[in-house]
Amino acid sequence: MKIDTAQMKRNKDGSFAGEVTPTRFQFASEKMVYPLKITQISVREKTEALFYVQAPFKVDLPGDFTYQYTWVPMLQSSSFKPGSLPGGRLPGRGTEWLDEFKGQIPTLLTRARELGFVFVNNQRPLPNAKGHIPTTMEWARKLTKDDIAILSGKSPYSETVPNVDEGFAKADIADANRAEAVYKVIRARLAKSQQERPFGYLVRHAPADDVKDLQKLAGHLSESLFITKFRKIFCRDEMNDDLLIVPARYNGATDDSEYEELLPVSPP
Repeated sequence: MKIDTAQMKRNKDGSFAGEVTPTRFQFASEKMVYPLKITQISVREKTEALFYVQAPFKVDLPGDFTYQYTWVPMLQSSSFKPGSLPGGRLPGRGTEWLDEFKGQIPTLLTRARELGFVFVNNQRPLPNAKGHIPTTMEWARKLTKDDIAILSGKSPYSETVPNVDEGFAKADIADANRAEAVYKVIRARLAKSQQERPFGYLVRHAPADDVKDLQKLAGHLSESLFITKFRKIFCRDEMNDDLLIVPARYNGATDDSEYEELLPVSPP
């Protein structure tokens, strides 16, 4: 399959720009595999791949392609000040993963340093001396019944934060005797919201057409399956073999932590 540059716009530097129609490749395989080797033919130095994988489990790349070199330090940095997190726990069972994996973290981080992979808060990973860049895990979630309902349009895409002041006005707190009763109701409402949603409400904004287009995924995504999104920039010398996609495990420990939003990163 080749791209016809005659159908594309030529830039001043000689490169071409255009859109490629999405193409689907389907084949039977005993293992999850991405045909990386054939991509090497058309790559001069490096290429960036963004993966969305649906599987019965969270997935990762094997060996030194793992995203744990960036995932674990991010979790550690985010949990630096436990008091800033509800209940002192990271969302998505991130704390549980660190607890289960803690005996192996020093070995992991030592290997990351040997490879020249340095974690820098809130920045994309930098290349090492060989130009290699570690994989980053950018989104992971086990789909729920509510998620599927959003795709089908049966549930709203965004939630509304409850108004704990509803029904009250400034005049209600002008009277000192009444004010305490008002504050009591508001505190009870806040406590209820914090108990029901310790990590807050899912308030998000997107163009209406984009939200409507989510319905195209209905039938393709399934409840109780994991969606893992990860990014890897491959140098040409990293593309000598096809790429296996494996369950997210490290030395026997299984990573089923979820990640769907920016974690609160505390300064060291």
